[in-house]
Amino acid sequence: MREREDRLSESAELLKIRSHVMRFAQRRFHLSKDAAEELFQEAYARASARQSQEGNIQNLEAYLITTIKRLQEMGSRKSDRRAQLEVVANAAMVTTMPGADEAAALDQRLERLEGLLATFHPRTRDIFILARCQDIPLDEIAQAFGISVSAVDKQLKKAMLAIEEMKARDQ
Repeated sequence: MREREDRLSESAELLKIRSHVMRFAQRRFHLSKDAAEELFQEAYARASARQSQEGNIQNLEAYLITTIKRLQEMGSRKSDRRAQLEVVANAAMVTTMPGADEAAALDQRLERLEGLLATFHPRTRDIFILARCQDIPLDEIAQAFGISVSAVDKQLKKAMLAIEEMKARDQ
């Protein structure tokens, strides 16, 4: 009986925290309810993982808000980096447009790479994209995911090995 009451109390507290955190995300980042919900879910998943590894989080609401800020910052960097890459790619296309055969070969390699990335664990894929495509330092990635720098390095090496194997098969 007491255990059930404790679980109900924890659930009520979590709903209260969720409400505060969602309102914060919507106001601070001008997000829709769905976008704020996605951020909350990701932040809560990271908090749960951290609790299972390191024990209880002292202030769950503060942890969730901090995690959402970092996730949103990483998303902004991703958008900025993508825009920069598009500008560079467009400039390169104007000056060095590949022939039809070369373009088809590049498309095929890109499709194979995208297919390979889709087979990666989501965290491995995210780490690879952040480190190799967006040039985010490994220590920042580790902090954002709540893991060690060596764990980030292992995931990155795993992804790079798979890509190298794909390249070897293509040649």
